[in-house]
Amino acid sequence: MPKTSYIPLFLWMLLIFCLSSIPRVALPQMPTDTVDFVAHKFAHLVEYTMLGLLWARAWVKSGGTIKFRTILFLMCWVLVYAAFDEWHQTFVPGRHGRGVDVFFDTIYGTIGILLYRRTLKVFAR
Repeated sequence: MPKTSYIPLFLWMLLIFCLSSIPRVALPQMPTDTVDFVAHKFAHLVEYTMLGLLWARAWVKSGGTIKFRTILFLMCWVLVYAAFDEWHQTFVPGRHGRGVDVFFDTIYGTIGILLYRRTLKVFAR
């Protein structure tokens, strides 16, 4: 199942791309700056935790195992996509790319990778 195991990953990447293509004025207005900040960070948490989880899933379904070097390798792919996403946002009206978002998105993706690895260990017992 190697070829089809990457389909959910690529669909999720497409969803992230589409969501980050929405101009700022078209996004829902939050009642306060604090709520806006929390909602923005929570959206990144969900998007990139799932991205990391899907990267790990695709890797394992393709016959790979999740070892320390694999985690670093998959983290690099999350980092590349996060950097691309932030760069892409610089072309969207009212949006801007931030390096700190790349950093946190990579952390969130790593959490997803580790969650998937943990799930494999739990169900392997």
